[in-house]
Formats: sequence, structure tokens, C-alpha cells
Amino acid sequence: MKPRAPTRTAFRPSPLRWAIGLLPIVAALGAGWAADPPKRVLILDSFGRDSAPWSYSTPVIKTELAWQLSTPIEVHEVSVEDSRFGDTKAQAAFIEYLRALFHSRSPDLVVPVGGQAARFWTDHRQALFPSTPVVFGAIDARLVETVRPSTNDAVVAFKLDLSAAIEIMLEVLPDTTNVAVVFGDSPLERFWRAQCRQAWAPFTNRLHFTWFEGMSFEDICVRAAHLPPRSAVGYGLLAVDAAGIPHTEPQVVRRLSAVANAPVFGLYEEQLGHGIIGGRLVSGASLGRAAGQIGARILQGEPPAAIAPWVASAGPPTFDWRELHRWGIPNRQLPPGSVVRFQPPSVWERYRWFILAALSVMLAQAATIAAMLLQRTWRRRAETSAYALSGRLITAQEDERRRIARDLHDDLNQRLALLSLELDLAGRGDGRSGLRPTLDALAGQVKDLSSDVHELSYRLHPAKLDQVGLVTAAQALCNELSAQSGLRIRFTHGEIPRGVPMETSLCVYRVLQEALGNAIAHSHAAQACADLDMSDSRLCLTVSDDGCGFDPVQARRADRLGLLCMEERARLAQGQLEIRSGPGRGTIIELTVPIRARNGASGDGA
Repeated sequence: MKPRAPTRTAFRPSPLRWAIGLLPIVAALGAGWAADPPKRVLILDSFGRDSAPWSYSTPVIKTELAWQLSTPIEVHEVSVEDSRFGDTKAQAAFIEYLRALFHSRSPDLVVPVGGQAARFWTDHRQALFPSTPVVFGAIDARLVETVRPSTNDAVVAFKLDLSAAIEIMLEVLPDTTNVAVVFGDSPLERFWRAQCRQAWAPFTNRLHFTWFEGMSFEDICVRAAHLPPRSAVGYGLLAVDAAGIPHTEPQVVRRLSAVANAPVFGLYEEQLGHGIIGGRLVSGASLGRAAGQIGARILQGEPPAAIAPWVASAGPPTFDWRELHRWGIPNRQLPPGSVVRFQPPSVWERYRWFILAALSVMLAQAATIAAMLLQRTWRRRAETSAYALSGRLITAQEDERRRIARDLHDDLNQRLALLSLELDLAGRGDGRSGLRPTLDALAGQVKDLSSDVHELSYRLHPAKLDQVGLVTAAQALCNELSAQSGLRIRFTHGEIPRGVPMETSLCVYRVLQEALGNAIAHSHAAQACADLDMSDSRLCLTVSDDGCGFDPVQARRADRLGLLCMEERARLAQGQLEIRSGPGRGTIIELTVPIRARNGASGDGA
């Protein structure tokens, strides 16, 4: 089936739509007619736009003009290139080219950059644009008089102190005896070579100057590679060599520095970083910035005659750290106030924020640790005070128990015994039958009371411990508790030395008493075992039962006084107490106390 061609519908806009569509076009044309034409600027380069040192200034001039002006600008940049042709026919053709370039409208500003362009404009301005204001940019102060600036001109110049260039060389390399001087072969470069010969004449009694003139750049490199010892290279300018070949920086400086067997000193700041070691340098970018700012003021309507000449001088001694390191020149050998660039940053400069952050963290940690140590010291002091107080309390308690027990046994118990005896005698001597049963009952009650007092005295302080020793007292305690409670308690012991200190014996006895009391009261055990033995000058007590057991951790959290008392007694005796238990697994309590036997061994520990 053959596809059907799409249909087309004719569209005829109405006159109103035509008018609405033409409105943006009419508005744009009106805005274009009303707007001012862009400012036209002619920049004349002395050589090619890449030729140093003017190539350092020209781009900055254009950037600064665009930055300073709020209106659009139209920049035309051409090269004079007198060093290449120089004949009148070529100059006439070049002038005609400039006229044709601006045939519709003359430039609003002319900026000759460098001495070559400045001389060209001075010689031919009448044939070109005589009424156009001019900014002579980046020319040496020596050439200002030769260009004869008028009231319609402004000047941005620089002043090279050629003598200072040699002085700085001798300050850095005081042993220098030979200086190789590098200049090109254009008229401007020949002019600067002559200026250097004149300025450096006072140094000829100390230095020998080797002038690389009439040579190609290749021959200059060969000569620079074989300089005598204690030499230095003074690089001025090499735009065109003797062979007529133009050269650009920084390639020239890089190659010359790479092949030369001596440090290379320069004149311009922009050469730094491309092979020169340094010197008192002029900034081409600063010259371009000043020329751009002055040109913008002129384009904005300020008369050139009202603008004072701007003259720049060399800055402080500036050096490339890499070249200093290459030639083994320490920083302390540089003149005072020197600026060293391209020096690798120090560890502090490179990692300053990391170091500060680490130090902050370390200081915070140190403060935290100090606070924790201080808190720990305070806590230890508090614990030591608490332990000392607890020990004094237990000691005082035992002393008080001993005193009360002694009073009960020696005084009250004896008086009760005497009262019982007197009641018994009174009952026997009384013949009245009705009073004798009463006296017998009172005598029995007094005996019971005396027995209770005796038992209370023993509980307060076991007198047997003082009288018969630890082993016998422990055996008696087990027998008494077993008889009273019905719990089968088996007591065993090994060879216990005599003369066990009383505080140690009392500690072991109280722990045994507390452990068996807890077993009787809480464990529901059927039997218990107590073993007292000696091992490596340490007295060991082990108490175990087959009861229901308990959780020691929970018991400590509940502050069970029995456990705390046993642990405190073990600590006071410089011993160790270990409790092993669990629900349904019985309980084992082990006490280990260090002792020193003063006599031989004895089975009763007396």
C-alpha cells in the first residue's frame, strides 16, 4: 500500500500578529542604534606578542582595560618588527596597513609597549593618528626623553639599576671572577648591551666580563656550558640572535640555565621559576597593570596631561629556592630582606591544621586523663579512708566484744553462779517445805541465766581462741553449730603452726562462723565441710555446703552484710576471699591469709 503524502495547511498570519512578531526586532535595532560604539585600542608590540619582556605586560594591559571599563572595547594588537625589516618601504607598507585597519574610525587609544614600539610611534604618529592619546607602556626611563611624550601622552616606565645587578651577584657569589653577559642582536638589545658596558665599567678591576655578541643562540649555549670556574651568567634579553632567528621566553631561559655550568641571574620577575637564580627584578605584570589602569582613565575622559608619569623600580632581592639548592647556596648567604620563592613548605606549613587538630585532640585527651587520674586519686584516698575507718570499726568492735565478754564472764557470770549457789544452799537449809520448791525453781532459772550469759559471752568473743588456739576453737565451733542446728558439719585440718597472730586467727574464726551461720540459715543444706590447712606460709580455710546456693553478684548488689563483713575481714588481714556459688549448686567459700610461723608446727595451732 503506497503511503499517503502528508497534507499541508497554508498559514496566513494576520497583520496584528506580524506587528507583535516585529516588536523584539525593532527594539533590538533601536538599542543597537542608541548604544555607544566600543572603544578601539591599538597595542603596538616591539616584537612578536610572545617576545619577552613585553609579553609579560601586554596580556595584563588587555585584561586590566576590560576590568576597569564598563563599556565594551575592541583591541587590535600588531607588532612593529623593526628589527626584521627596517627599510622605508616596509615601514610605509606597515603604516598603510594600520591606516586600512582603522579606515572607518581612528583608535581611541594607542599603547606602544617597549622602546622599539615607542620609537616607531614617535617617528610616525603624524602620518597615522596624531590626535589619538597614547600610553607609552613598559619603556625604560632612559628612553622617555627619546620618545618626546606630548601633553596627549602618558608614560609607564621602569628603571633598571644595572649596577645593582652586579652588586647582588657579588653578594650571593662573592668569589665570582667572571661574568658572561647574554644579549640578542636587535637594535634594542645592542642598546642595552652598550648601557651595561657603561654601567659595569667600575667593576672591571674585579670582574672579567665575557660578552656573548655576534653569536647565534646555539653558539651561546655551547659557550655557556664551558665557562671557567667562579663564573656567573647575566641574562639581559634575547629576542633576536645574530643569525636573525627570533626567540621567546621562557624557552630561552630554560635552555640556557639547563646547559650553563654557572648560575644565571636575570632582570625580570617573570623569568623567575624558569631557570634564573634571581636578582633585583622588575615585574612586567605590574607595568602592564599600571598601563591598563592609566589607559582606562584616559578612555573614561581624563586628560593624559593630568596623569603623572608612573615609574617602577626593581623590587627586593628575589630568588628561586630550587636554583639556590642546585648551586649549593644557603639562604643565610642572601642579602638582608631577600624573598625566596618556590621553597617547599615546612612540615608545619603543610600540615598545620592537621597538627593543630591532633594537638587539640591530645590536649583534650590529656585533660580527660588528668581528670580521671585526679578522680582516681580522690577515690583511692576515699577508699583508703573508708577501709581504715572500717578496719578501726571492726577492731573497735572486737575490742568492745572482748571487753563485754570478759565482763560477762568474769563478773556477771560469776555473780550469777554465786547467787545460784546461795539459792541452792538456802533451799537446803530451809526446813519449810513450802519455800523449798520456789527456791529450787529460782536456782534453776539462775543456772539457765548463767548458761545463757556464758554462751553470749562466747559469741561476743571466743575465749577458747585465746586459750586453746585456732584449730581447737574451730573444731568446737563446728561441733556446737552442728549440735544446735542438726546440720552435719565435718571439720578437717592440716599441720597449723603455733603462734598464729591473734588478728589472723580471729579473721579465720569469724569467716568460719559467718559461713556456717549462712549455711544453717539460708542454704537448707544437709551437710557442710570445713577444712583448715597451711600452704606456702598461707593459712587456707575452705567452707562448702550442698545447699541451694545463691548468686554472689546479686548478693553483693544487695549489700549483704555477711558477705561484706567477710570480705572486709579478709582485706584487713591482707588475705583473699573467693566465693563460688550458683542457684542449685551449693556454695564454696575460700579464705587465704598470709602468716609467718614463729615456732614449730602444732596440730592445735596454740
